[in-house]
Amino acid sequence: MRIVRPEKNSIARINALICASKSVWNYPSEYLKAALPLLQIDENYLAQNLAFEILANEGKIVGFFAITEKNGDRYLDHLWVEPSRIRSGIGRFACEFVSQMAKNKGWHNLFVLPDPPANGFYEKLGFQNTGSSVSSRVSGGPVF
Repeated sequence: MRIVRPEKNSIARINALICASKSVWNYPSEYLKAALPLLQIDENYLAQNLAFEILANEGKIVGFFAITEKNGDRYLDHLWVEPSRIRSGIGRFACEFVSQMAKNKGWHNLFVLPDPPANGFYEKLGFQNTGSSVSSRVSGGPVF
């Protein structure tokens, strides 16, 4: 696997990956219908944030992650894995890359607001629950 910065021509594939990966969580279809458009990325998103694709050896996109900055804090804003490859180490690979980047850049904190079913994954990788939560932008959605 290799990590590369995405090109504009990757946006459709990334958005398809986001939809497929988010849909794994078995959320109600009404929630997904409202939430998925809010997660889509575009050229501006790629230009304004540190975004990365994870490519398999054959060049297929198998993961996407991005880091944003808000008020001086860094957030792992996206981390999506091809559903057939979940639990194969791709998410860990991405988090290790981000952790090393944070260390190299001297970032003291890196925050993530995971989907509730992913909380255990992040805790296993050393993320700590800050006790803060954010309600979904979609009415009736989960608390992150």
